[in-house]
Amino acid sequence: MKKYEEVIKEVKKALSEKRFYHSQCVEERCVEFAKIYGADVKKARLIGIAHDIAKELPDEEKIKIMKENNLQITEIEKEHPSLLHGKVGAIIAKEKFEFDDEMLEAIENHTKGTSKMSLLSEILFVADSCGADRKYEGTKETYELAKKDLKAAVIRCMDRTIIERIEKQKTIDPKTLEARNEYIKETKASH
Repeated sequence: MKKYEEVIKEVKKALSEKRFYHSQCVEERCVEFAKIYGADVKKARLIGIAHDIAKELPDEEKIKIMKENNLQITEIEKEHPSLLHGKVGAIIAKEKFEFDDEMLEAIENHTKGTSKMSLLSEILFVADSCGADRKYEGTKETYELAKKDLKAAVIRCMDRTIIERIEKQKTIDPKTLEARNEYIKETKASH
């Protein structure tokens, strides 16, 4: 695994100033949540800063990288290739930064979420939605909730994504719906 200084240098080169600032905000939240929930702080810091490494690659480049790695592109991803940045980011993080599987899974799933996410995945998924740079309605409430109940914050983030897609008359990735349903079942079972 590469050192933080090496990773941040590469990330800074790959991103615009605005996107790099977003990554710094996510890193900050990842570290905070890792400390609260007992996750590996070093790994949380690295995935926070590196999670959007592929975000600003042209769509054609993302598709090319997916094909080179023999990875399936879903119908939703064909419609919205920007959704591929998590999967492509994981490929880049593996090749350039030598991140472990848990870290790669977190980066891969940070956009849409998935069912049965690891603690590190949940941390990144929520941190990406409630970094200090985010100005969405409910961001502050999501952040406060995340400090007390990470799984409830995961559900809230999925809810916001689904509602936003509905309001914009856009398709919803079935993976997000499936993940939300699993998290709802899981939280009901534990109460």
